[in-house]
This record gives sequence, C-alpha cells and structure tokens, in this order.
Amino acid sequence: MTEPESFTPTPVDVASVLLGRQVPGWDIDDIAELYGDGYVNHTGLDGPGGFETHAQWIERIGGVAEFTGMDVVAVFGDDERVCVVSSNTLRSTSGDESVTGIGLTAMRVVDGEVVENWGAYEPRIVEALVRWEGSDTD
Repeated sequence: MTEPESFTPTPVDVASVLLGRQVPGWDIDDIAELYGDGYVNHTGLDGPGGFETHAQWIERIGGVAEFTGMDVVAVFGDDERVCVVSSNTLRSTSGDESVTGIGLTAMRVVDGEVVENWGAYEPRIVEALVRWEGSDTD
C-alpha cells in the first residue's frame, strides 16, 4: 500500500479558510492555527508585530466595533502570495452607527501557514474606528 501524498494548501486555499472563519461572532482562537510561528503583521499602527500583536488589535477593535458582514469581492494569488479584496461592514458596540467599506489584505503563505500580512481599510472605516474608540474612553 502506498502512502498518500501530503497535501499543502495553496495560498488561496489558506486565505479562503481564514475568511470563512472571520464571520460575526468569530474568536481569535478560531484562526490561530492558520498562522506560522514567525508570523509578522505589517499592518500595526506601532510597526510590525507578531501574532500577539494581531490578536491584541482584534481585541482592541472588538472593544468598540463588531464585524457584521464581510463579502469577498476577489481572492487571487500565486506561489506564496495571495490578495483578498472584501467589503466589510462594522457596527459600533453601542449599536448607534455602522460603516461599510473596502478592505484589502495581502498575505504571504508558506507551507500552509500565513507568515506575513499587510492590510488596509478604506479611510471611512479607519475614521469610524478611531471615533468609536475615542468615544469609548469618554
């Protein structure tokens, strides 16, 4: 009997699984296994950080907003790189305001794990998050 060949998911496969787990009510533990040990998030406001920085960012955002929808517009990639374009809707935790805008995420995937990430949101999303975060501390 021959051993089955090992399967390494493509970058697009990994991004698709990751996106499938980032739905309303998701938890950071749901996606932790998809990130490599040396993961670097280049998106952080304080400069590059590892998975803990990414988790802290998600927790910080979760304090003022919740993702209520994500529609994937496009996912494409080759070799180790993948790019995701999505329409994201967030609602303030106070429930009095929501915002929708485009998000762009680029990832580098090695051996089935995300090892680097770059992301950006349309300015209206960032502005709303900053406003909501400021009103949360008043």
